[in-house]
Amino acid sequence: MERQSKNSNILGNADDPPKSKAEVKDRERQKMVVLAGFVIVLVALAGIVALGSLRHQTPVSQCEGIIFAQSKYTCLSNLALATENLSICRDIPGSYSYGCLSGIAAGESNSLVCNYINSSSTSYSGCISQFETSKYNASICKNVENSSVTSSCFYTFADLGNFSNLSYCKYINNTQLSNECTDRFYYINAITAHNQNYCGALPNSSTNGIPISELLGLNASSILGIHLPQNASNYSLSSYEFLNISDQGLCYLNLAGITKNASLCSFVQGSLNSLCLASTKSTQNKPLSYSQILTVCGALPSSYSNICINQELISQASEYDNSTYCRYTTNATENSACLSSINSSSS
Repeated sequence: MERQSKNSNILGNADDPPKSKAEVKDRERQKMVVLAGFVIVLVALAGIVALGSLRHQTPVSQCEGIIFAQSKYTCLSNLALATENLSICRDIPGSYSYGCLSGIAAGESNSLVCNYINSSSTSYSGCISQFETSKYNASICKNVENSSVTSSCFYTFADLGNFSNLSYCKYINNTQLSNECTDRFYYINAITAHNQNYCGALPNSSTNGIPISELLGLNASSILGIHLPQNASNYSLSSYEFLNISDQGLCYLNLAGITKNASLCSFVQGSLNSLCLASTKSTQNKPLSYSQILTVCGALPSSYSNICINQELISQASEYDNSTYCRYTTNATENSACLSSINSSSS
């Protein structure tokens, strides 16, 4: 009997290995369950952290989270402009910030913001130019760091005031631009105020000063106080370069014709002196006779006298609605232009 029990023990021991495999499988199954539960917990924790970070994300960080640089900086720029936050603009790198800074400068009416832009860039000039309008004071030009932009800034304000303020010209660092500004000031004031002293301040050399055509363009009155060529549409003011006269001489010549002051012609030299004297004898606001036109234009060099005659005939015909003047034009083209000027003025 004892032997049987021993055998049964032996048999029982032989059955142990299968039992161990089942236990192993159970244990593995338990480990998988535990591991899966652990993973679920980690995922849940990660989700909680992500939700927490999203909940506390700022508009700036949302823009900074954009991968593409251009889109990111556009987002930041729009945010800065919407919130009027200069610091956001300044955090945008390099040239990407220029549009943002320019917008802030305009929004706050503060030209100093433009100084955050590279002064050698066109964006800097564009930023400053926003303030070059009549609603701003020219003192903003003094805050500009770039000297060339400062010059153009003051020149713009001078132009806005029809060059009536000489102080703007004195702040211009660029010599050429400053001279142009002062010459325009003296010429315009001489003509509008009928003051010959301003003429004397202009350059007295045909090689210096502003081109004659530009000075003529500044003056609302026609040269010599009568209707000479620059008023006709089919000729450019540049045709008056032939005058070979200084800015000062043109000023006296024009002022003499407007004021009918023959004494001013003493400041006009050469053949133009005769033209000056003829202009002081003409009567404004009354039709000129053909002989008067020939007298005035005859003082010009022969190669330009026909231009003067034709354009004066066209001007007189147009103003007084009189086609008789057109008969004296020197060619078919001028005759057609003369008749057309009458039709257009009467329509």
